[in-house]
Amino acid sequence: MEKAEELDVIISNYIGLSSWSVVLELLICKIDSNQINFEVIDDLVDKQIEKNCLDALIFFLQILRYLKNISPKKIGFIIDKSLEFCFKDGESTKEGRVDYKETIFVSLTSIANTEKFKPFIDSSFQNFVNNPNLSPEALNVFAYEVAIVSGNTNLLRILQEKNIENNSEYVFILKFYPNLFDPEKYLEILKIFVATYGLSSVKAVYKSQFNQKIFFGSNKFNWCITLIANAPSSKTFDTYKKLLEAGVTTEILLESAKTKSAELNIAELSNMNSKPRNDDFYIFKNTLFTAYTSIEVEALISPSKNTFRRIRVKKTKKGKRK
Repeated sequence: MEKAEELDVIISNYIGLSSWSVVLELLICKIDSNQINFEVIDDLVDKQIEKNCLDALIFFLQILRYLKNISPKKIGFIIDKSLEFCFKDGESTKEGRVDYKETIFVSLTSIANTEKFKPFIDSSFQNFVNNPNLSPEALNVFAYEVAIVSGNTNLLRILQEKNIENNSEYVFILKFYPNLFDPEKYLEILKIFVATYGLSSVKAVYKSQFNQKIFFGSNKFNWCITLIANAPSSKTFDTYKKLLEAGVTTEILLESAKTKSAELNIAELSNMNSKPRNDDFYIFKNTLFTAYTSIEVEALISPSKNTFRRIRVKKTKKGKRK
């Protein structure tokens, strides 16, 4: 009994500390391997979540797939609490980290489509959506991002069965997510988006709720910049024209270029259509270059006047223009 108490103190003191995570994982897994029933591990989970709720939850969720002697009831409990914290704001870990939602989400999605844990996650979500304090938008975003990351689409089915739908701009993007990987379908969906939400919404930057890099290696999405960033550098101007043909204005394109909203290769950016095309495109390209490199163009040489020469640039300090 005395050793059990000492062990409990050690785990309580160090759980949640990154420098101890591997040591504690090996320790818990060793204890688990020596059990013949669920009692010890279940009791350990209960005590630690009572003392170190968020840190213990993150820890046990991360090692859940390795535990053999934990009861189904306790697995359900851990997943229930994990879902709860995915929608809970204002918490922090023992080390002061506030990105706990992302950490929990990553652990959940790593097991969300496995034979053993998928039924638990589906069941927990089925009960969880009955909470009247949760917004339909938050539930839909969670379900779509789980489906995109893990392949488990059951949460979306649950929302449809319960008629919990949402038509926010970001949910629209997630709903048509597969179309983003086909340039032609991408532009078709963009036209529908503009007709539904208005042209001004095109310049907005949308971000993964759980900081997942689901948009071509980025956690951010912008209708204009995401498409251009993922086109071959030799096709940048053609892509720019297609956006204009889809109804996007030069003003919207310029506003979109001012913020970092995609993973962009700077080397490719500098080579984007080196031959002159038109003034608007070059203003757009240079604005984009400034946003991604903190280098400000002093003067734009007009292609239409055939006065091309090297453009002088100056670096900005702390992201601010001089």
